[in-house]
Amino acid sequence: MRKFQLFILILVLLYSCNMNNENKEIVFSERFGFGKIVGKIENKTIKEASGLVESIENQNGLWTHNDGGDGPFLYFISNLDAKILKKISLVGIKNEDWEDLAIGPSILGDTSTYIYLGDIGDNKKNKTIKKIHFFKEPKIKEYENEIIEINDIKTINFYSEKKIENFETLMIDPNSRELFLIAKNKKKKQNIYKIITKNIQINKVQEAKKVLTLDLKNLKGEITGGEISRNGQECLIKTYSNILLWEKKIDDKWEKTWSQKPKVLKYIPESQGEAICWSKDGNAYFTLSENESSDEEQNLFKYLRN
Repeated sequence: MRKFQLFILILVLLYSCNMNNENKEIVFSERFGFGKIVGKIENKTIKEASGLVESIENQNGLWTHNDGGDGPFLYFISNLDAKILKKISLVGIKNEDWEDLAIGPSILGDTSTYIYLGDIGDNKKNKTIKKIHFFKEPKIKEYENEIIEINDIKTINFYSEKKIENFETLMIDPNSRELFLIAKNKKKKQNIYKIITKNIQINKVQEAKKVLTLDLKNLKGEITGGEISRNGQECLIKTYSNILLWEKKIDDKWEKTWSQKPKVLKYIPESQGEAICWSKDGNAYFTLSENESSDEEQNLFKYLRN
């Protein structure tokens, strides 16, 4: 563990020096400290962690899932030590290319908390229609080994305006209840799309309309995840190299906020790190990486607000 921590420290120092040399216009923020290891995923059940959200209905836990190739499963892990506490199965749903999770209010008007699951990945860009599955967040009463089966699942089928995109980021604004998707692009510019959910008819194919092109300049795009905070005023977006923070004024729209320069937060580089989420109270955020190699530690990191 000491060797690993020393290795991480060296990476952080190199990363900081490199970032300072690359772009003097980048705004660094001390809003959050460096991440601390909460725990390690002890088995290979979750080896391609892609989405991550903290539970609203259950204490001290995070929901995550594997990228495409796993069954239709979500895993509930402890935010105290990263142990897997529960597994749920989405009956009748396939994991084609699951990329991200969002959690928040219902887009249909009821008072339940919903999990939104984006089957939105498309590396070859040949899938015209993509899917967002959503269902009520289950309340876990017992943590035995039995799998919880979810049968009541609704699905939004959508296409992206003008061209086919490969998405890895799904977010919900808890106030407007709009859904946002961000395309993953190897170029510096990343497109953001919006699905308006007011009076949505989920039996009809929806259009995700392009609202903004996000120019990350020297911040090395390829956006892999993000989440809007529970109060709807802050947004985290993650790339392979950086964690970015936008803060929204109460009366502004996200389109205006994202057009402004983000703050760059402290980040401990992870191997193929894609997953990020806010803590429930907004005073921290978590990151979790993939672990396709048995030689790499798959750590859950927690970054506390200063």
